[in-house]
Amino acid sequence: MPSSRLPTRILAVHPGAEQYGSDRVFAEAIRGMLASGAAVRVLLPQDGPLSEELRAAGADVRVCDMLVLRKALMKPSGWPTLLRLARSDLRRVRREIAEQRAELVYVSTITLPLWSLLARRRSAVALHLHEAETAAGTLVRRTLAFPARAADVIVCNSRFTRDALLQCEPALALRARVVLNPVPAPSTVVPPRSELRGALRIGYLGRLSPRKGVDLLLRALPALIDDGLDARLDLVGAVFPGYEWYERELRDSAAELGIAGRVRFLGFRSDIASSLADIDVLVVPSRLDEGFGNVAVEAVLARRPVIVAARAGLREAIAGVPTAVAIEPDDVTALATALKRVATDWTAIVDNTAAAAELAADRHSTQGFHAALGAALADAGERAARRFIRVAPTHSPASS
Repeated sequence: MPSSRLPTRILAVHPGAEQYGSDRVFAEAIRGMLASGAAVRVLLPQDGPLSEELRAAGADVRVCDMLVLRKALMKPSGWPTLLRLARSDLRRVRREIAEQRAELVYVSTITLPLWSLLARRRSAVALHLHEAETAAGTLVRRTLAFPARAADVIVCNSRFTRDALLQCEPALALRARVVLNPVPAPSTVVPPRSELRGALRIGYLGRLSPRKGVDLLLRALPALIDDGLDARLDLVGAVFPGYEWYERELRDSAAELGIAGRVRFLGFRSDIASSLADIDVLVVPSRLDEGFGNVAVEAVLARRPVIVAARAGLREAIAGVPTAVAIEPDDVTALATALKRVATDWTAIVDNTAAAAELAADRHSTQGFHAALGAALADAGERAARRFIRVAPTHSPASS
């Protein structure tokens, strides 16, 4: 990042401490800030793998309670809890912002609304959007987008995310810019199998949640087996706290479908490369819109073919990639057909994986991300400086 223009004291806030897509982007953003010479304090709601990673990188990481917007809080039944949490959080957020005296407050994701709104009075504000909630109602979308008005710059992880924001807040067009996610190539790439001997190894990496469509994979597996294609499925990921019921449903479904012995529930793994090395094809079957598809890019970099649901952010992630295909969302038949096509066209797919990886590496380099994000943060500082300028009134000399 260009240290000559980047603010040198930065307060960065993020709503989790795990190592999923937005967590990894946040970590890379912090590394770029630190490399530029900035002093960075990070606030997280709890300790976890992300906090350990950031401390090792040299960031000053603190843990504090913070209001994180979850879907349950956005429903009418959750409004009393939301108001109570917001009231208790107001004083804490004001205190943290005042104590840090940061030149720039970097807010990661729109689910931390108070930070953008309250930091604007004292600091430059950069809001990094990873979400594109087009399926929500108009009122909910506008409410979620409202804190973006307080940001000097809004960083969007895809054109789709930017477009979704501007549908609600068209006046923010000059402050919103697209900075593609950094997706580092794995340090070691295990080439795809030259021949598919034995089972087709299907993989899913990410949150286990209904919106991610994980159950579609379980329902597609019997169709493959009935057609004579031996197949196995690895599920790498865990549920949000409170969604344990969904994992139980997945396990029960695997048993009812007679495929329990073909499905492995591997839990969360921070080592993406080894998880991708163990599979032949990755599937991202999201039911709802995704701002982007980091894991799809990671699979391409690992030289694995990818099948994604035809959601705008996911289509953008695989645009131009010869070893990736988008299918109709929430369609088990389309998913099974695409998986069978992977097995049928395996030799041709393998021949294209190296070129696909090269394309993704160029598009999502960490160097390019640091440069683009650094320019956006510098612009936030300059815009804030203009906000804080107070021009003294001029007076004409009194006539004699």
